[in-house]
Amino acid sequence: MTEEQDLERKAVEELLREAARARVRAETMGPAGWAKCPLHSTNKRFLLNTLRKTTLRQCSVRTGSSQSETRRRRDGRQATEPRFRRPQRDDAF
Repeated sequence: MTEEQDLERKAVEELLREAARARVRAETMGPAGWAKCPLHSTNKRFLLNTLRKTTLRQCSVRTGSSQSETRRRRDGRQATEPRFRRPQRDDAF
């Protein structure tokens, strides 16, 4: 029984706290305090991708190398070596 009474007492305290906050909100903001924010939420995926690209560009500008050169070097190729060779028109016939 004490556990049940304890739980009920905590629920009543929480409801009273919530009512006090609602009273303060109504006094300071009026009915607008319950309205949803008119601004849309931030597109976090777009923001993260943009920040990643700008930091990669800034890093490559500082070091003097481009991202493609870094990728080629990681592959074990030299920076001047092309990734693939396109067939020439003479090769096709």
